[in-house]
Amino acid sequence: MMTKYYTVDRRMRLSVGQILGLSPVDLQSIPDLEAHYKHLFPNGVSDHGHRYLPHRANERDPSIELLWEFVRRAAFPHRPSRLTSVFAWQSLDDARRFKRENHLTDARIYELKGGNPFVANMSLLNNSTPLLRTSQMAHAYWEGGVGPTTVGLADPRWEVLLSAPVIVGAEVS
Repeated sequence: MMTKYYTVDRRMRLSVGQILGLSPVDLQSIPDLEAHYKHLFPNGVSDHGHRYLPHRANERDPSIELLWEFVRRAAFPHRPSRLTSVFAWQSLDDARRFKRENHLTDARIYELKGGNPFVANMSLLNNSTPLLRTSQMAHAYWEGGVGPTTVGLADPRWEVLLSAPVIVGAEVS
């Protein structure tokens, strides 16, 4: 039996039975950047990757995705890239908590199936610390660990990275 995970559809783009996969970012108008992108992600990226590549205006520094990607490539190449993953929660309660804490009142929650899961502490996603601490947290993230306990991190928030293809199941919100 395949394990179920849960995702909060913040962008209101999911539907039951949809298969989430990888697709290319259109960079034809920027040939040098397109070549670099194809070198890094020859099979395309997930929706998360499309949100961060090639540009992203966000409440946090988007360079964190690039930093975490290069730490993964250098030290944890067996882990799935955040930029090619579909994100989920291990329990419906975790998904509901994320929805509530982020004031996503209109977002729907769906079951997800598939995807070779990797579980990591999203509380470690922070690059507003000294560089050595940031490196420590990136490594702890890819190790699947809690991370340093001496720096006042929030309680662990265990997100699940699922590798494509991932199937959208029933809406459960």
